[in-house]
Amino acid sequence: MQLSKLGMEVSDCIRRIPEYGKSKGVELKVLAKTVMDTHVHFVLFVMSDMEDMQLGDIIAGLKTGCNKALLGELNNPFSLLYAKGLEHQMNTEPLTPRILQDHALFETLYDATVLTRFGQLKRMIDYVHDNPRRKWMKIHHLNSFVPIRNVEIAGDAYDAIGNMMLLGQYRKVVHVRGRFSYEECRNYKNQCVIASRRGDVLVSPFISHHEREVRDFCLKEGHSVIQLLDNGFLEDASCPGGLLEYCMNGQVLLLVPSEIPHDDRKRNVTRAECVMLNERAERIAEEDLERVG
Repeated sequence: MQLSKLGMEVSDCIRRIPEYGKSKGVELKVLAKTVMDTHVHFVLFVMSDMEDMQLGDIIAGLKTGCNKALLGELNNPFSLLYAKGLEHQMNTEPLTPRILQDHALFETLYDATVLTRFGQLKRMIDYVHDNPRRKWMKIHHLNSFVPIRNVEIAGDAYDAIGNMMLLGQYRKVVHVRGRFSYEECRNYKNQCVIASRRGDVLVSPFISHHEREVRDFCLKEGHSVIQLLDNGFLEDASCPGGLLEYCMNGQVLLLVPSEIPHDDRKRNVTRAECVMLNERAERIAEEDLERVG
């Protein structure tokens, strides 16, 4: 992906965040960054106490620097932004910070995730670096990511992304119970893998790490899953985590109960949602099917 001049300015503003932090007495380090067409990602390592400084102050400083770069581009007669944008204002007066308020580069809010668990940092850095590739794959496999709304399955309505043909196959629910002993858990996971190898589609929200291990193992072997999610799809949706390529390969169907809206701020699934999604998975797996042929 090739950045525009403004994109390079934004990338440089992110690179210089540690300089801004140092001027405020805070030691910061940018571990990864990616500038996309509609947003930016970066991983920030806070290496000293922030005391009176907040993350919002750092973001505000970044936005100020980026908006200055935008203002420079909008007032540059040789800039593509100058040629395409706000001609009626440019013909009468130079762009000023007052005018820029209506054309700020970023929205008011931002999305931040605090990494606290082992392995999260590496996964986040990999995700940030992988964004351009994911964008390319979505553009060139658009039909794999268009939500189908209000699909009735086992008496309930779902929004769906992925391979709808998986609904025509036998299904096995995956639900590792908390009361299972180590031996029971291992035997149950083996049974799920055996069912997947004989052609059953595994159905589950795959919430526990045991369930995700079964899912990931079976997907790597080329088998299929139907996964229930707890957050609604945007029109421009995507597959979560490492499911993108499996979704494009036709191995995955993602389902969200149609009554659940999309929530940008959603983080952890609640216990009530876990119970509901597992019950839905049971109903989907138990739905009467006729084996074709």
